[in-house]
Amino acid sequence: MKNRYKITEIREWKVRSKWFFQVHDNENKNVKRFSNSDYDLCIEERIKIKKQIDNGTYNLEYITVNKLFDLYLEHCLNRTKPISKSCEIDYQYCANIVLGSYDFRDDNKTSGDRENGIKIKGQYFRNYKINEMTTPLATELSDKLNKITHYDGSTKTPDGKIGVRNNGNSFNLMNRMFKWALGKEELNLLNNPFENVVRSDYHSIKADFKETKPDPVMVQGGFSDMLERIGKLLLAIKNYNYQHFAMTSLWSEIGNRPGEIFSATQDQYDREKGIFRITKTLNTNTGELKMTPKTRAGKRTLVLSDECRKILNIHLDELNSRNGYKEDFKWGWLLFPSQSGCTPINSRNFQKRILNRFGNKVGIDGNINPHSLRKMVITIRESIGQDTKQDVGHTTQAVNDIYNFKLPNIDKKRKEANTVASLIHQ
Repeated sequence: MKNRYKITEIREWKVRSKWFFQVHDNENKNVKRFSNSDYDLCIEERIKIKKQIDNGTYNLEYITVNKLFDLYLEHCLNRTKPISKSCEIDYQYCANIVLGSYDFRDDNKTSGDRENGIKIKGQYFRNYKINEMTTPLATELSDKLNKITHYDGSTKTPDGKIGVRNNGNSFNLMNRMFKWALGKEELNLLNNPFENVVRSDYHSIKADFKETKPDPVMVQGGFSDMLERIGKLLLAIKNYNYQHFAMTSLWSEIGNRPGEIFSATQDQYDREKGIFRITKTLNTNTGELKMTPKTRAGKRTLVLSDECRKILNIHLDELNSRNGYKEDFKWGWLLFPSQSGCTPINSRNFQKRILNRFGNKVGIDGNINPHSLRKMVITIRESIGQDTKQDVGHTTQAVNDIYNFKLPNIDKKRKEANTVASLIHQ
């Protein structure tokens, strides 16, 4: 497109008492004339078109943001690994927030009730063409998203509680959508307007529904109350089943995501070095095994305490001595298998039959879900001044965990793990 167009200087059109300039198309040999009786307006028009010629956007056809939504969400639904149901719900929520009532699965691609869409600069967002979306407009949109409080009463968690979404999800969707569009030459997109937006802290309405979204049971109360709860729970589980005790002990020390624990295989645990590698995860809702963790930073190596190593070693010796325990080609040698020996433990069964059953027996008031153990570990470690982001997989800066599992300081990590273990096993 470069050097295809040539723009002339402004000249006077005396016959019609106007000022004009021309754009020559060297490829098609066409000439287009722009004129205006106001000299200053003619200058502004020329500057605008000159800028478009310089950056290669002059005379390009652009689709609307509404159409871009259609194409991107169609891509998500039809890709080799389709989006999950929860992700689909999030996308539908984002589309409704940004475009108004909108069903991206509708073959007719209807836009629905435009009155519910977001307005920027007096226009509905979806009416913009993608070449009109600049960083200032994206910033304005993100500010509007930040001020929206949205409660989707139809969305409920498995335990029947309400679902609350943060409007940061909508901003993230816009960012991902424009990144995807940059790779499509036919869309003529030259930049991602959301890339340079300085994100503020998005308004969360979880506080507005605090009575239905309480803190997890394991982190309620003071620091000593939390340690007392986990100590009683571990002891009760130990007296019932050593494998469940070993799994809960490991969980209570390293704070893994539930899917990372249930999918763990024996090759992830290095008995000699006392380290535990996170390499995969299990979708606890669908039972799908994924050979990569939830996030890029989720691939990491954790140093275990001496106490946890001792517990895991006893568990493994007992596990591998059982008759009939055999390897399954899909899962490998599971670290914490179900009774069949070759399938993962069901997350909800573990919550109901182990965590809540023995939690109630030792006087813990309320239900314990597996994820609350993760929050408990983060709370404990941050309370005693330890950095948790890298170990729990919440940052993409964990380079040492992503490449070759190199550990920067095993002795330091072991000392930190021993500190946590001394608190929960006292």
